[in-house]
Amino acid sequence: MKLSNVEETALQEIVIKVGGRSAVIIVSMLKDKDDVDEFKMAQKAKMTINELRNILYKLHNCDLVSFSRKKDKKKGWFIYYWTLNREKAIRVSIKNYHDELKEQEDILDNIMKKNYFVCPRGHIELSQESSLEQNFECLECGELLILKDRDTEKKRIERIMDKLKIKIKELQEILDRYEAARPKIVEKKKKVKKKPKAKKLFKKQDKKPTKKTKPKQVKKQDKKPAKKKQQPSKKKKKR
Repeated sequence: MKLSNVEETALQEIVIKVGGRSAVIIVSMLKDKDDVDEFKMAQKAKMTINELRNILYKLHNCDLVSFSRKKDKKKGWFIYYWTLNREKAIRVSIKNYHDELKEQEDILDNIMKKNYFVCPRGHIELSQESSLEQNFECLECGELLILKDRDTEKKRIERIMDKLKIKIKELQEILDRYEAARPKIVEKKKKVKKKPKAKKLFKKQDKKPTKKTKPKQVKKQDKKPAKKKQQPSKKKKKR
C-alpha cells in the first residue's frame, strides 16, 4: 500500500525532526517494503553500517521503525531487518501538528495583549518594555522602531493555524482508515462454572449408629406419710 501525498509529507517532516535530513533517504527505502536488510540499505544510501544504525536507533526510540534480527550461519553475526511503523508515524505527526497549533495560539494571544516594535529594515522585533530601554532605536542600523501591525500579524498566524488544522484533519482520516482495516479481536465470553453441590459427609449406609441414651433415672424422694383426715366425732345421744 503506497503512501498518500499527505502522509508522505507528514512522514518527511517528523523524520527530519527526529533523525535529520539523512533519515529521509532511509525512510524512503522502508515506506513500501517490510523487513529490509540493513546492509543493503547502507549500500544504497552510501553510508557505513554504524551511520545507518545511529539514524535508525533514533527513529526506533520514537517507535517510528521496528526491527527483527536473524543470525547469519556463515558469518556468525546478527543481521537486522527494519520496517516502517506507518500508523505510529501518523500518530506522532498528528501530535506534532497539535503542538505547533498550540504554539501559534499562544503567539496570537500574546500579540493581541501586548505591543511589539520592529525595525523597518527587519533587523529586530522587541516588546514595548525592551524597546523603551533602547529608546526605540534599532541596535543594528539605528533606525527608529515602529509599532507592529496587529491585524497583519493576526491574519498571518491565522493562515498558519488553518493549514495545521487541515493537516490534522487529513491525517486523522487516514488513521481512521488504518484502524478500520485492522482485524477486530472478538473476545469470547467466559463460561461461568457452576459451583459443585456440597457432598454429604456420610451416605445413608455409612451413617454410624448413634448410641441410645438411657433415660435418666429419677431418684425416688422419701415420701412423707400423708396426714389422715380427722373424722368428725359422733356425739352420744341422751337417753
